[in-house]
Amino acid sequence: MLALETKVDNIYCLIRYREYKISNGTLRKAMRSLCYKSGHKYKCTFEVHSKQPIFSTGWGIKIWQDCHHYKLSDILYCCGSLEINPNTNMCYKPSIIGISDKNTLVRVCAETGRMFNKVFLSGKLHFRTIEWDDPQYSIAISSTTITTFSQPDQNRTLCKAIALFSVAPLKFIGMFTLDSKIFGPKFEDGLVTDNLLIINYRGGFVELYSMDFILKHYVLYEAQLCEPDPVTGHVVGLYPHGLPFNIKIKAQPPLMLRVKSVDHDIQFGGFPFHMLLASEHRGVFYVKSLVDNNLIQGGLLDLGNEKSIEDDTAVFHPDVHNKIILYGGSTIRILKLVNDVNSQKCIRLQKEILLDQIYKSPMLNNVTRSGRHVRSAFNSRATCYQSTVNDVIYDSELDTFAILTQDQNDCFSCNLNTRIRIYDNETCDQLGEIKIDLPTDEVIDSNFFLNCGTLIRISKSTANKFVCTVYKPIQ
Repeated sequence: MLALETKVDNIYCLIRYREYKISNGTLRKAMRSLCYKSGHKYKCTFEVHSKQPIFSTGWGIKIWQDCHHYKLSDILYCCGSLEINPNTNMCYKPSIIGISDKNTLVRVCAETGRMFNKVFLSGKLHFRTIEWDDPQYSIAISSTTITTFSQPDQNRTLCKAIALFSVAPLKFIGMFTLDSKIFGPKFEDGLVTDNLLIINYRGGFVELYSMDFILKHYVLYEAQLCEPDPVTGHVVGLYPHGLPFNIKIKAQPPLMLRVKSVDHDIQFGGFPFHMLLASEHRGVFYVKSLVDNNLIQGGLLDLGNEKSIEDDTAVFHPDVHNKIILYGGSTIRILKLVNDVNSQKCIRLQKEILLDQIYKSPMLNNVTRSGRHVRSAFNSRATCYQSTVNDVIYDSELDTFAILTQDQNDCFSCNLNTRIRIYDNETCDQLGEIKIDLPTDEVIDSNFFLNCGTLIRISKSTANKFVCTVYKPIQ
């Protein structure tokens, strides 16, 4: 494993880290001036390449080392519970939890690589994804969806298994199946997160159910890892039987919410909670109340970038100030959920940021060998942006947000310059600007993280190799 920045080993260090966290206004202002001072340039100070996944932990980066000869399809980083001193129990230390290609759940120490747990999941189902149910406390592991056909009518049935665990220490809660016999013929997929069972249907419909209700009414019996199953007698979590299905959903649970969103894209945020949905029209979003499922005032979000190549994006701001960020093309809008005169929630525009003017290419006439003039169809319709928004990232320590853009001089230039504009999160005033040189290699995925002025980029290349680059300000 490789760790950067602050190394947090135990609860004492975590508490001291929180105590000295940059929250004082004077200290935060001083740190801003140091990080985004005029004349400072950002330079690559560290870069690492790996065939294994690299991910940010909040305090640094972690790289999975293939020391146990496991090829992992998905992993999570567990930093340990704050209620327990890790020094008294090794199982509470920071760890890596992942699913191997051998259909095994592994949990190893993030510092030493010591194996904490190894659980065989199933001999019939293939598990591939792992997600937080309650972050740092419980996880949900999902299998791939399988299709079966019944005889003699050949009716199709979709089936998927989900296993629940609590972490630190690892404890098996239960496993159950989701199938179209219970949730209807339009059932497509399902997952567990935030103590909710989310079912996706064909046509963009999404239904939400309470996991508390399911665990209260549908648990058949309790099963402990590495102990005999009370029903079958097989050892739980060992090859070849794996985990038992000790939860059986016999009927469709009480419905909490049903909404429709394109590609099942639904977000929750704000206080009280609201929903952000993608409409059937490209680049248009709806903000609805979670209480009555009605569109709030000003809740129709549309930038009107019909000619933009990239789709517009709308997300809830990660801070606690009821904000929504809407961006696309070269426009960013900071929206805020506020109360109107009737104490009803509505959307108000806090700030609109226009990065650069739109560059419209001139109409060019091409002359053929016969002397005939042919107008270029591409140039006559081309509308490109000198600056295109790629991402918006938030630095909670300095209470700033950054807009990542790629700039070009004109529509015919292939050279792109990466620029990061830093803004005050409260006033939306620009604090500074960062120019960095990014490699031109083609990547499948690229994520940026900003912490106390340090910029981290983690990318995945077309050859399934991972690269982590750290940028710091220099004079």
